[in-house]
Amino acid sequence: VSPWSFTIPSASTVLENNRTYTFKAGAKDKSGNNEDPTAKLATSIIFDNANPTSVSTGPVSGSTITAITNVSGTAADNQKLQKVDLQLKNTDTGLCWSGGAWLSCASPWFNVVSGLASTTANWNYNVTGAITTSGHFTAQARATDSVNQPENPLGAAINFVFDNIAPTSAITTPPGVA
Repeated sequence: VSPWSFTIPSASTVLENNRTYTFKAGAKDKSGNNEDPTAKLATSIIFDNANPTSVSTGPVSGSTITAITNVSGTAADNQKLQKVDLQLKNTDTGLCWSGGAWLSCASPWFNVVSGLASTTANWNYNVTGAITTSGHFTAQARATDSVNQPENPLGAAINFVFDNIAPTSAITTPPGVA
């Protein structure tokens, strides 16, 4: 048995995106005997060089909100989506939500939905317990397709202000006035 390989030169210019290609291998020995055609190995692939996309849709970018339950959005791919990750950042503190706590942004992404097997998905992440203090926040989604190809470039992030502090007022009078 002799190992062999074949490299397609500049696959992205030779192969057509979103098309199925079948590769077959057959053997011929030094005596000129050919492998039985029914025994040939074959494998099929779908060439996919299109990146998935995602859009964060809620809350509305640029808004100031007094209550928040979810961050949401959509994702799409020409083949199949695998997952959507989210980066939720408190821009006042510089900390990122890990899915369970506010930490440094060394690993800012956490998974919000996985196991997808469709070309489009709506996603929703419940932030109750995550966003409890007033501040400025950024939410950014990143989709990954079924061949583990991440979204690149990333779609637009949403920026919003969460303000849950009630205003206060006071009445003051000049000294000596009752």
